[in-house]
Amino acid sequence: MVRHYRHLVKGAPSGNLEKILENILKQGKLTKSEVTEIKRQLQRLKKNEQGCFQRVGLIRFNPFSDLGGDQSFSLAILDDNNQGLVITGLHSRQTTRVYAKLLNGKKAVKLSNEEQLAIKKAIRGREE
Repeated sequence: MVRHYRHLVKGAPSGNLEKILENILKQGKLTKSEVTEIKRQLQRLKKNEQGCFQRVGLIRFNPFSDLGGDQSFSLAILDDNNQGLVITGLHSRQTTRVYAKLLNGKKAVKLSNEEQLAIKKAIRGREE
């Protein structure tokens, strides 16, 4: 028992057990407040992360039979709630047209087959 006591008071000023216990309690309170602050910051980061773009799906395709290669594309960029945008580029011999559609879940947007595939690929890519 004496050996255990000496181990406890080792390094303490004049072996004062009361001071040692006060220091331990003080450190425990600091640690608890630090953990609380870290938890608060983590919750804030998780909430912010949901609105960031996290999922991407790209589909290349050829919409015109007289052109070679898959020069056109649909690119879906989504957040954690599968909201975001789809950008589609249609390439022809004379021009390239680019279209953007917002996906916010509030308003139904007419999507092409390729745009739907890009969205599915973005969602599936996150789950794989």
